[in-house]
Order: sequence, then C-alpha cells, then structure tokens
Amino acid sequence: MRENLIFTGIAGNDEETEEDIRQALLDHFNDLDLDRDNIEILYCHRIPSFGMK
Repeated sequence: MRENLIFTGIAGNDEETEEDIRQALLDHFNDLDLDRDNIEILYCHRIPSFGMK
C-alpha cells in the first residue's frame, strides 16, 4: 500500500542543504514506523532562515 503524505521542510540554518532536509524527513518517517520504501519525496525546497539562528 502506498502512503499518501504531504510534508514541507524548512531549514533552521543556512548550513542545511535540501538533501539534509530530505534525509531528516525520511528519518522522521522511520520514527513513525512508516515504510520508507513506499514513500517518495517529490519536491524538497530549502527556505532561507532570514537571519534566525
């Protein structure tokens, strides 16, 4: 069965890449016991932190 989920990822600092966000989301899916093989992240965009640290 395919999971239908929509997530948005926002980086907390300027050193995080879009791949870091993608990996963090996949790690979160693991924490939720979701089957990573049935999850595909179609789009992941890093939003600038606007100076927040």
